[in-house]
Amino acid sequence: MRCDVHLSTDSILPSTEHVMRHFAPRIQAAACADDLILACGVLTYAQEVLVPELLVMLIKEDLGIDSEAARQVLEKSAEIGELLNFDCDGIFS
Repeated sequence: MRCDVHLSTDSILPSTEHVMRHFAPRIQAAACADDLILACGVLTYAQEVLVPELLVMLIKEDLGIDSEAARQVLEKSAEIGELLNFDCDGIFS
């Protein structure tokens, strides 16, 4: 069964943990001036905004492509990430 994933980092939780471990104080400080971070919370912001953007940046650098092409690579690779890491309920396989 395939999950409908669009730039989701559900199968990349260690990356979210890494971002939180290293950048949580900075994100929390930015939350004072950013309504989006305040509305969704620091963890959700890291998982849904920062990690996907970091992945896009890494894909761009590794493959020498633009942001749009990198987002397409990320979206296309989401299915294999789910198969290798988690099932659709987010439980380790």
